[in-house]
Amino acid sequence: MAQNIGWELYRTFLAVLDEGSLSGAACALGITQPTAGRHI
Repeated sequence: MAQNIGWELYRTFLAVLDEGSLSGAACALGITQPTAGRHI
């Protein structure tokens, strides 16, 4: 069963790698930290 992963999940993952933390990624993307955590 293949499941399509939305672009926003990849975007969040890459932002965490770039920023070094969930909170930094959330701030950079304009989303909340819990949302970033759910995306990861």
